[in-house]
Amino acid sequence: AAIERLMPTDISLAAFDQVAGRALYNKLRQRHGLASANHHMRVLKRVFTFGLDCGLVQSHPLDRLRLTGTPPRVRFIEQVEIEHLITIADQMGLCSVGDAIILGVVTGQRAGDILRFPLDLSDCSEYEFKQGKRGRIVTLRAGLLDIIRDRVHQDRIRATALASPARPTRLLVFEGTGRPYTETGQLSKAFAKVRAKAATTMPSLNGTQFDGSPTLDRNGHDASVAHRVTFADLRDTCLTNLLLAGCTISEVCAITGHAEKSALDVWKHYKAERPEMAISAADKVSKWAKTHNISY
Repeated sequence: AAIERLMPTDISLAAFDQVAGRALYNKLRQRHGLASANHHMRVLKRVFTFGLDCGLVQSHPLDRLRLTGTPPRVRFIEQVEIEHLITIADQMGLCSVGDAIILGVVTGQRAGDILRFPLDLSDCSEYEFKQGKRGRIVTLRAGLLDIIRDRVHQDRIRATALASPARPTRLLVFEGTGRPYTETGQLSKAFAKVRAKAATTMPSLNGTQFDGSPTLDRNGHDASVAHRVTFADLRDTCLTNLLLAGCTISEVCAITGHAEKSALDVWKHYKAERPEMAISAADKVSKWAKTHNISY
């Protein structure tokens, strides 16, 4: 829709060239910001690639368009922030949001997959499913499910009580409708309401420092909005927690469904934010040096 609103209509698609592409990119940056503009242009690039492959256009006007890079978004959600979000969600009567937060930070799954979790998850010794985005097969084992089993059992009771008119098949039921969530956008809006309420007593959830002062980027500019907690941050927080727990990259990927390269990229950005990783690494090196009698 953003592309459609700004795409020039005075020229044909076949006549759309690099100059028009650059102009559209600049308009998107002004209207929606750099990160959003980059996303929309990547989508449009794929559209033209498809058109070129199918013979619908004779050239790719965006093939050489270079997008301005954005710094990686690094947002590890602290345990105190997670607990506060869950508490506020429960107080607001949006227990399903609190449940989704727990499922996100423990299992590391995307919102769409969490919303498809079955009603009888609390009875499962393990749960295997196919991820919606990449189609990877993931199995949640008993040890992981045990962490959330009590809360998930309460979800089942609540879902059965709320659902109308038929017995639900999904675990998470939206309190506003009494039915399972229909889309991730519905969960995102409910999560945003909880975050807004929780941020009144814990400003860091809105991207500021814990004392309420703005978060600054390397150039000294206010970057609070970029550090605002989102539901997607739970997935990367889970990955980081698993690494802190001593899991290997392969073990992490087996739980979360990340590709190894993707997991390594996340770890590369997050490791600088977590001093525990450096401390753990130093302790391992020290133990190894003592075992091999290495000292200088």
